[in-house]
Amino acid sequence: MTINLAIRASFKTLCRFFQQTSSSSSSATAAPSTSARRSLFASKPRDDLSQCPICGRGFAEDRIAKHREICEKTSKKKRKTYDMSKKRAEGTELEQFARKQPRGARNKVSAL
Repeated sequence: MTINLAIRASFKTLCRFFQQTSSSSSSATAAPSTSARRSLFASKPRDDLSQCPICGRGFAEDRIAKHREICEKTSKKKRKTYDMSKKRAEGTELEQFARKQPRGARNKVSAL
């Protein structure tokens, strides 16, 4: 008996939800309602931040100059490719079987 009451209550809630969503989707040209759902974890837009032209992140006015210097340096550097299999094999018995050269380097024949 109590299970039926719980099912009825949840069914009524679902019906109300679908009625609200169908009525809001039919008025697509209307202005968005103030009760629009937003993620709880979404950051709020801030007008007091300046965007970095290199990475696009937002910073306070007094910090943007320092960030730009660092961002320019790091964007010019070429990062080495991280070889996970090599690091994983390090210090184990598998290390003796690990490749010493990358795949492409082995197959290349040098021109004489």
